[in-house]
Formats: sequence, C-alpha cells, structure tokens
Amino acid sequence: MKDASRIMYTIGKVFNIIGIVFTTLFIVFPIIMMSIPDQIYAQQKASDANKLTVEQIKVLGVGLLIGVIIAIIILIVELCLATYAKNRLNNNKKDTVPHVIMIIIGVFGSIFYLIGGILGLVAEENENQGSLE
Repeated sequence: MKDASRIMYTIGKVFNIIGIVFTTLFIVFPIIMMSIPDQIYAQQKASDANKLTVEQIKVLGVGLLIGVIIAIIILIVELCLATYAKNRLNNNKKDTVPHVIMIIIGVFGSIFYLIGGILGLVAEENENQGSLE
C-alpha cells in the first residue's frame, strides 16, 4: 500500500508542477491587460456601450493578476504538503494527519492526491496492526 500511495503522490506532484508552470505562464495576460496604452482607446466612440473602457480593462487585469498569484501560492502549498505526506510514509510511526490533509486537498483538487491519501491511511493502519506488505 505504501508503494501505491507513493506512486499516486508522485503522479499528483507531476500534474501539480505542470499546473504551476502553466499558471505562471498565464501571468503574462493580466500584465498585458494592465499595460494597454490609453491611446488605443482614445478614439472610442462614447455611444459604443459594448466595448470596455481602458479603466475597466486595467481593473480586470489587476483582478486576474491577484487571482493568478493566489492560484500559484495554492499550488505551491499543495506541492509542499504532498512532498511532506510522501516522506511521512516511511517514518515507522502512525502519522495519519498528512494523509488526511491530502484527502481533503484531493477532494477539491487532484484525484491522485485523494487516492494517495486513502492508500496512505490504509498503509498506516496496516503497519500498526503488524501486517506485512
């Protein structure tokens, strides 16, 4: 069970790293939105209500930038917690808290973390009952 849990955590970490890379690449779009010069929209007609104004685009860019930064922080925390949970599989003690945390993260995020957490809990219980793997 420990090996299966370790594999699930590793697969989840790979997808997590891919998510961090793509989210970091996505940070370019809000920066571009915030740096649009006012001259581009200077000739916009006042009667055209369907187009966004420069101020609205810049506010949207700031909101997207904040959202992307928060997403990157969450992904990094998930990666650190997955590494911690994977390392706690071999400590020869009953340590279920990291696996419960990974189950919670798995419910809201990666299915691999959910399965890895469940298998980690089973492995911890089997180890304490003296069963051989």
